[in-house]
Amino acid sequence: MSANGSGITGKDMAAILIAIIAVTAVLVVWGGPDQENHDGHDDLQGTKITYETSGTYQQGLFTTYTSTGTQSMTYLYYSEEKGTWFINYYAETTYDYGNGRTSTRVDDVNQWGLNSETEIRHLGTETIETKYYGTKTCEVRIFTNPNGSWEKQWSVGDEVYYIHAEYVSADPFNLYSYAIDFHLMNVEQMPVSLTQKVTLYPDVGIIVEGNGTYKMGEFVTVKASGPNFYGWMDENYNIVSTSNLYTFQLGGADVTLTAVARGSLDERYESLTPQVLDSGEDLVSAMWTITGPDGSIDIIEGATPTYTFDSAGYYRISIDGTLAGGEEYHGYRFLLVNGYTHFEYDFVYGRTTYTLELDIAYSDYLDYRGKYYVDERRESRDFDNKRTKDFVVVDRYILEMADFFKSLKAQRGWTDVQTADCILAFTQYIEYQTDELSKGHSEYWRLPVETLYDRCGDCEDTSILCAAIYKAMGYKSAIIIMTGHIAVGLSLDGLTGAISEKPFQDGYYYGETTNPRYSIGKVPNDIVYLYLVPIAPYKG
Repeated sequence: MSANGSGITGKDMAAILIAIIAVTAVLVVWGGPDQENHDGHDDLQGTKITYETSGTYQQGLFTTYTSTGTQSMTYLYYSEEKGTWFINYYAETTYDYGNGRTSTRVDDVNQWGLNSETEIRHLGTETIETKYYGTKTCEVRIFTNPNGSWEKQWSVGDEVYYIHAEYVSADPFNLYSYAIDFHLMNVEQMPVSLTQKVTLYPDVGIIVEGNGTYKMGEFVTVKASGPNFYGWMDENYNIVSTSNLYTFQLGGADVTLTAVARGSLDERYESLTPQVLDSGEDLVSAMWTITGPDGSIDIIEGATPTYTFDSAGYYRISIDGTLAGGEEYHGYRFLLVNGYTHFEYDFVYGRTTYTLELDIAYSDYLDYRGKYYVDERRESRDFDNKRTKDFVVVDRYILEMADFFKSLKAQRGWTDVQTADCILAFTQYIEYQTDELSKGHSEYWRLPVETLYDRCGDCEDTSILCAAIYKAMGYKSAIIIMTGHIAVGLSLDGLTGAISEKPFQDGYYYGETTNPRYSIGKVPNDIVYLYLVPIAPYKG
């Protein structure tokens, strides 16, 4: 901007902010600089644009929340081949779900600008009062994207001072909308490295090729050799490829990959218990560098040292030692460490605060997380709605929770209906987060233990959890599917107590798991019922 002479053209800035992915709070560029004039790319490299953001969102027909934060973009690398920029998007966003429930998300990703078929309309000029730069007479444009999202921009020459973006989902089964405002805060120049480092860690029995330093934007192919090779795992412990040859393009950040052996995903060590580490080689001495799931580093010495892992998770270990024959040895191990994590869940029912405690094994959480692919984690109107029923899992954790509520029932002298209402209150105090926010997917149904371990979820997650506890209690329940929303249902068949409201559907009373204002039987306004899936009581 004029204060620092960034040299960004109006067309450059207009192209930067064509599409908004509001659910992840990350700005996405449309096409980069003026496609008819590629001069000035070197000047743009390292330019960082920062906006203050505020938004309102609606999930389903009555769940609304707001956000505040900042978002910035930094030009990293321009590709002549793609005709667009590789950009770092950084956002810090706080979401307020009401009733004192908030969450903060930090996004830090690098990705290419989008070459989309965006319609651009010029609306003339308008004088506005900008938040940080006073009164400006701006050129006004509207950008409409193929997915239906649109944004309106107010710019003066080199600067886009204000943006208003909106979107309404066209999917009646997954209603979602947002309105977000962006106020230009700052434009500055940042140092950008033109090279990136690729670091490869080979698991036991694997040989890797491709370590080194490369140019930004370069395509890199790495190779893993070994009969027990399973796949390449990134720093977030996601398998990015199961091919021995993996090709990817660099841009803006160093890359670390582990070539994981098949046995490493099955061999599980235990936390908080001394474990003997074995390299698989005949070592006379060695230094072990242990990197934990939180990035912490510990160094120990010995040919086969004993080590206690503090917590559950994935650990990466590098070994530098001497073999019995005198040769140097450099090896790596990739370990999955199991263990229990202690959780305490506080919730309020009847003006009394209760605490439910659980110890959940990390291996159980991983097993549930791997049970379904992402595209299977949604409702499926298959025969008898089997998949939906299969999500309502009763296991030892749910049975332990049922024992907790049965104990409260006996201590308090509650009826079954009061106990069911208390269980509903428990699920209402699970932190509400959309699937896009917590999982990065538009739809991602969690199994009950996943919701408990993640300590968050949206309407289907808490409804599935509530139905699982009802099932373990011996109550007849249901999953209620509506347009853009899911709730739990409760049948009074065989239960003590009464509900003053009328049954919602087919003899089931409505249970809203995302808002503590609703007790069993109370139905929010403006919901559109589709169907329900009955859940039979647990037989043992």
